[in-house]
Amino acid sequence: MLPSVPPHTYRSSDNLVHCHPTQCRKSGAPSTHPTRSEEIRARALLLNGDKGPELEPKGNKSSGIQLRKLFNATVKDQTDEARKELSASIHSLQAHNDILNTENEGLRQALTLKKKHKKKSKPLDLQQRKEYHGGAVFWSPSKLREARVHEQVNRQEEEAEKLQKAQTKELKAAAALYKKKIAEEAKALRESAKEARAEERKKAAEEAAARRTQKEQEKRDRDSQKALQQSQRGKRAASKPPKGRQEERRSNNRGTEGAIETQPAPPVPPKTTRTRSIKAPKNSLNSTKASHAPK
Repeated sequence: MLPSVPPHTYRSSDNLVHCHPTQCRKSGAPSTHPTRSEEIRARALLLNGDKGPELEPKGNKSSGIQLRKLFNATVKDQTDEARKELSASIHSLQAHNDILNTENEGLRQALTLKKKHKKKSKPLDLQQRKEYHGGAVFWSPSKLREARVHEQVNRQEEEAEKLQKAQTKELKAAAALYKKKIAEEAKALRESAKEARAEERKKAAEEAAARRTQKEQEKRDRDSQKALQQSQRGKRAASKPPKGRQEERRSNNRGTEGAIETQPAPPVPPKTTRTRSIKAPKNSLNSTKASHAPK
């Protein structure tokens, strides 16, 4: 709730002055009731502790004193109705601005307090005895110290476990990277071997094609040589005598050969030794005669 404002106020230059009705009359100040804008401004000043414009945020040029000075320097006619309305509007806007700033500051403080309370508190792990049957329990300072030490040990173990998990994760990432690198190297080796095999196959195909070309060339050379030989044979056959004369010559040659073959072979001279003479067997003579007989 906003604080209440005294019922009788008057404005002296830039500050609000609160006084009792009798004192206001003695001081010569008007004892009229304040307007709505003046009431809002007064409440805002009371909320801020009435410490002046130094509480304004840095860079805020709309404080009450600054606006009043700017207004007085700009507006020369102080009795004009438009001037009064403008002054009231400025006071109202400034009061609203002060109220909003105060509310924002309160919300910031509440949010900060809420964030502080949001931090979860963990109860101590106090070891109870087995014969505990309920009811209130009073713990000695040694038990509390023991529970705090136990909690600290658990916290250290949790941190060590987290560190171990992080290291394991890093090792797994390094192993995966190494495995990936090995796979890339193996792939590169396979690609190079594949290219080498393709090059060998290409070279073998070129050599086979060269051999085929050479064989075809040799075959063409042989064919041309055969054709040349056949043409030469035809020329020699044309220059030879007729066939009938060749047959007569062949028959005459055969007759002379038969006459020569029909002549008996001379007998084998007997072989002699110191003691007795060796005669050739009859079968060998007959076989020799049969071989030389005309067919």
